[in-house]
Amino acid sequence: MIIIDFGVTNFSWKADIIFGDTKQYELKTLRVGLITLTFMPNSAQNILVSAMSSLTRDRDWLINNAPSVRHAKRKAIAKARAADAFSFEALYEESEKIRFERDQMIAILNSENKNLRNTIKIITDGEDKGLEG
Repeated sequence: MIIIDFGVTNFSWKADIIFGDTKQYELKTLRVGLITLTFMPNSAQNILVSAMSSLTRDRDWLINNAPSVRHAKRKAIAKARAADAFSFEALYEESEKIRFERDQMIAILNSENKNLRNTIKIITDGEDKGLEG
């Protein structure tokens, strides 16, 4: 059996084996510019035909891999990613706002703490001087 495929390719010759290391299923591929020729023996052809026929019997596989379904999946995934990015940005902005408010509160509490320590120090220094004198 010969399979002809059209497309831009390089120039090469490749001998390959399907399913393991036996020479029973060997493929030979010739790439010449715009054409790819694949030569295979009848035994490999039978495997290919049985695989294709079993795929056509699997209706779910055919439906899930139809081009329109794949396009719809890509579209839904892109939409979900955009929504996730938007929600991430909103959460990030909210967390930055909370962090800023917390930092302000910490600064206020630190200044109050410093004032209270100074007051306590003044009071305890005054009591110490009052007891001595």
